[in-house]
Amino acid sequence: MTIYRQNIDKIKLKNYILLMNRLATDNYCRVHKTLRVTPAMEAGLADHTWDIEELVGIIGDPES
Repeated sequence: MTIYRQNIDKIKLKNYILLMNRLATDNYCRVHKTLRVTPAMEAGLADHTWDIEELVGIIGDPES
């Protein structure tokens, strides 16, 4: 695998992580105006609005 290909793979992984972070934040931490709750609460997946610390806490420590 060339260095160019390795860099492309790293960029794709970074973009995927950023996208998942954005989706999780929007669904669990952000109250939407039209729903007046988070989408996760509306779907029955959560019973309260999460803090960012709570969201990061379920991901865990990447070093362990």
